[in-house]
Amino acid sequence: MANILDYIQWRGDLAFSADPFNEVDNLILARLSYIDFDDLDSRGEELDSISRRYIHSETRMNPGLMLNEGTKPLLETAGDSSRFGSLFVRAFINKIDFDNQLQFSAVVFELDRKTAYIAFRGTDDTLVGWKEDFNMSFMDVVPAQLEAASYLNDVVSKYGYRKIYVGGHSKGGNLAVYASVHLKKRLKRCIETVYNNDGPGFGSNLLETAEYQEISGRITTLIPKSSVVGLLLEHEEQYRVVESSQKGIMQHDGLSWEVKGKDFVYLPELKDDARIFDKTTKSVLKKLSLEQRAAFSTVLFDLLSVNDSKTLTELNNGGLSNFFKMSENYSKLDREMKKLIFDTLSLFFGESFKSFLDVSGLNQWQNKMKLWREETRDEIESFFRKL
Repeated sequence: MANILDYIQWRGDLAFSADPFNEVDNLILARLSYIDFDDLDSRGEELDSISRRYIHSETRMNPGLMLNEGTKPLLETAGDSSRFGSLFVRAFINKIDFDNQLQFSAVVFELDRKTAYIAFRGTDDTLVGWKEDFNMSFMDVVPAQLEAASYLNDVVSKYGYRKIYVGGHSKGGNLAVYASVHLKKRLKRCIETVYNNDGPGFGSNLLETAEYQEISGRITTLIPKSSVVGLLLEHEEQYRVVESSQKGIMQHDGLSWEVKGKDFVYLPELKDDARIFDKTTKSVLKKLSLEQRAAFSTVLFDLLSVNDSKTLTELNNGGLSNFFKMSENYSKLDREMKKLIFDTLSLFFGESFKSFLDVSGLNQWQNKMKLWREETRDEIESFFRKL
């Protein structure tokens, strides 16, 4: 099936003035935000020029384990097209802070002098980025969200945009929503649409605010049919379900999302495996205290950070050596920490089974069988009493 690469080949000759910005365009730019633009001209640069310079760079085109190798052809195809090649790229920022557990990156794609798509990068290959994701389960605000709010206010004020699209993929979608909620009131009228592409939601503390309600009608949330990341935490807004050519967690990569014409291929509902995961995670989080969530997250990433591994790629490349080191570190944990890990994993698998029974309808079948057995027993007892 067709994907965003095919879309550019089909419609790349159409300027945004001829065919307005749409949801597929949003995902393309959100995906391009994973590229390392660190040597971008301070005044900005057109995408076609960037593409020609970057296309032979392996480090800039390597997004790590969780995203496939489609970044290079995506940049090349977009850069060669009339639709995307003339986009002006500016204001790139990338911050990694291991001590403060921060991973943040953003960039601006200008459609014209007064219109821009502000893209927030999602979780990259760094372990600190994944740790920050876990922190969202027990912290009201994480450092990347504060950075995103500051960045959006700065660029919209500095460049005087009159219309903005704000978006991101994975954690970047969450940051796009958070930043838009906290955009200064006088600037919020510039927001056309906020795109959350398979990114996690929020706690009720944000969803119930007047600031969130002010922009909630402008939020578009897109998730693949077996979404995992996009169902984490709470979403008040309605989401649209997209067909994907991949299975399971690999559907998180937007290059697997199927496109038809100038739109995604949409489905009426999520697959059962996504609904099971959604029910499971919400149930587990309800049963774990904030302190338990924090402790589990800390010990998990302490175990993963072996042999000075800073990224998933480094962890994976360590092979058996890293596995044995993690096993050794686990054996050194005190009894309380081992119990926390065991209890949390047991809770997750237990709730998964309950969710499976519920979603699959087996719970209803079991309840009907139980009722039938009780009714049959009563009838038999009544029969023998009459003898």
